[in-house]
Amino acid sequence: MLLLALAVVVPGGGAPGDIGLGVVRGDARLQPLATFDAGNWAPLAAADATGGWNVWLFDDPVVKTSPFAARSARAVSAAAGAGGACLPLSGIEAGIVPAAGGNAAPPSPVGLALRGTDVRPDLPVAIAADSELGTQLTARAGAAFHRAEDETLTLEAEQLPAGFPRFAVRRERPITWTLIARQGLVQAAAKTYYLEGRKDYEAFRGRTDIGQIRTTGHVFVRMDGDRVTIDAEVDLSDVDGVQSLFRTPLAVFGLTGRTMWLFAARGPDGAHFEIMELTPGTSRPRSVWQGPDGCERGK
Repeated sequence: MLLLALAVVVPGGGAPGDIGLGVVRGDARLQPLATFDAGNWAPLAAADATGGWNVWLFDDPVVKTSPFAARSARAVSAAAGAGGACLPLSGIEAGIVPAAGGNAAPPSPVGLALRGTDVRPDLPVAIAADSELGTQLTARAGAAFHRAEDETLTLEAEQLPAGFPRFAVRRERPITWTLIARQGLVQAAAKTYYLEGRKDYEAFRGRTDIGQIRTTGHVFVRMDGDRVTIDAEVDLSDVDGVQSLFRTPLAVFGLTGRTMWLFAARGPDGAHFEIMELTPGTSRPRSVWQGPDGCERGK
């Protein structure tokens, strides 16, 4: 199971008014990601990320005992390192960070870090597609998926082979929902959901470097009372997913009336982190920051 944590800086760390975001990696190092100030996101340098942090565990034993139990933060400290994009942490409790393995793979992210605010993150919760809530969400999200797919395939018409299904026929094809996640507890007045799904077009291959055609969709569903907002984007790819983007939700938190989702993303250019911002009243979610998944500079 992926172990994640969210950190909030204690007073005295970082520039006043700034909110910083980072991840804690499996070798007990902090990888700074970005800062948020006056509505703007900017990269967070390692030199500006030293100081005290409070860690919120995502794989928290308290949560395993009861999802309604109050979680508490754990204080740690980031020290200046000997170069590189990550900083060593002290104060990590035994058992929180797994023991280093014998392979050369980079340590997986095991924590999420936030500074300059006392906001507590929501834990993304998986929803089964065949559950009552999953059925309601996929029914809403399906129509948005089809509309976004029509837009994408219209723009990518030169990739489609002769005889490719038209609009009405495409809408009859079922969507396979591979990921459904909700923000925090279902009792919240405002709720946000994220869904990923795909549709395969057997026997149809792209005209250039795309193999057997697949469309991959990303759908956000926001519910605030009786108001429901649904946004979707669809990628054109192949069954190997070579040209598609796939997201794993790590944390959800609110800042100045906005909802932020932090994702571990995998795309054509490799693995990276991404922050998506959802603001009530806007047309669609915005990707406000992206950065490498790893401590190596220039990755």
